[in-house]
Amino acid sequence: MFDSNCYLTNSCIYHYKANFNYNCYQLRLLNWLKDNYMTKEDILEYEKLSPLIVLKINEKNKEAIYIDIFYNILLKITYLIEEGSYKEAYLVYKESLIKLKEQFINKQK
Repeated sequence: MFDSNCYLTNSCIYHYKANFNYNCYQLRLLNWLKDNYMTKEDILEYEKLSPLIVLKINEKNKEAIYIDIFYNILLKITYLIEEGSYKEAYLVYKESLIKLKEQFINKQK
């Protein structure tokens, strides 16, 4: 199985396995949120932190962690976007990034 430098993409990879497609529904919705709701600073922060988080996740039980991210973060964001609750979807995204940063980067120092 291949990994990307994006923990959200990896969550889809581990959920869908052989049926994974970069154009899957969840990633399309996340891209929509990114393109229409996130600031440039948000995007730069994610691009900086995500590869570091992925490195730390990959040192652990990565499949279980990515599946947890898929069900407890990505599906929640997806649902909120579907409901038109874009601010709430954005907040879940931001809070999850802060939590994962604390769990996998700050804790390691």
